[in-house]
Amino acid sequence: MPPRSHSLQSSGLRLSETSMGSFKRRKRKSITVTVMLLIVSVLILIFGLAATTRTQNITVGGYYPGVILGFGSFLGIIGAHLIENKRQMLVASIVFISFGAVAAFCCAIVDGVFAARHIIKQKAKELNPPALGPPASETCLKQLSRKAY
Repeated sequence: MPPRSHSLQSSGLRLSETSMGSFKRRKRKSITVTVMLLIVSVLILIFGLAATTRTQNITVGGYYPGVILGFGSFLGIIGAHLIENKRQMLVASIVFISFGAVAAFCCAIVDGVFAARHIIKQKAKELNPPALGPPASETCLKQLSRKAY
C-alpha cells in the first residue's frame, strides 16, 4: 500500500509518486513567482517613495500599489505554506494582488495627468530673456517658481 499524503488521510485518497512530485514542483514555482512579485512590489514602493520625496509641488501616489501588491504577495507566500485555511489565504492574496494591479494602473494615469498639468508651458522668449543671461540663471528660475500654474 503506497504512503498517503498528510492532507488526504481523512478522505482516504491515495496519490502516486508522480502526482506528488508535480504538486511539489507547482508549489515551488508558485512560491518563486510570489517571491518575485514581492521583490517587484518593494521596488515599486521604493521608486514611488523616492518620486514622492523629490517632487515638491506635485503629489505623487505611485507607492500605494507597492504596498497593496506587497501585502498580497506576502499573503500568497503564507498561504502556500499553510495546511489549514490555505484556500482563504490564497483567495485573499489573489484579491489584494488584483487590487494592486488596478491601483498601479490608476496611479500611473493619475500621476501622468498631474505631471502633464504641471509642466511649465512658457514661450522660449519668456524662459530666456536677453537681460538675464544664460537659460539656467537663478533669477529666471526664481521668477518661474513664483508663478502659480
